[in-house]
Amino acid sequence: MNYYDEPAAPAEPTNAELLQTLRLVEKNMRAIAAHIGLDPVMLQVEPASDHELNGEYGNPVIDRVPKNWSGEPIEGRHLSDLQPATLRALAKHYARLAEWHDEKGNVDNKNRPRSYWARRDAGRCLGWALRLEAQGHRGARRPAPPPPPPEPEQTDDDIPF
Repeated sequence: MNYYDEPAAPAEPTNAELLQTLRLVEKNMRAIAAHIGLDPVMLQVEPASDHELNGEYGNPVIDRVPKNWSGEPIEGRHLSDLQPATLRALAKHYARLAEWHDEKGNVDNKNRPRSYWARRDAGRCLGWALRLEAQGHRGARRPAPPPPPPEPEQTDDDIPF
């Protein structure tokens, strides 16, 4: 090869080499997240957009409580009615569930990965937590108290003097 010849193109990496590199990047990303105090599982969760949260399925009712749940009672409540800290804990649960589905290779009845749905739920929880925190909610949104019952009408006979 002389000075004017073009250098040979580098060899294309094999799929195995690419997969090995991706695993190394993921391992480093998890180590960095753990070092700065982030839960590495939550790095895979993207908060739901306002459009999704306002949509038909954006504020679901929680129909099943996760096993070993020790937080506030959540069954039968909408996501928007929970405290942001509870929503973050629930998002972490769904993110770990998604990771478990990925490890097991679980699919739904239409052969789609079940982890997709768990990550969507985690995103909704995280989206609601961020929305409520931005609105200044620290605790659960409480419904307005019912109005007091009307006082009975008084007549002259009801006056003691």
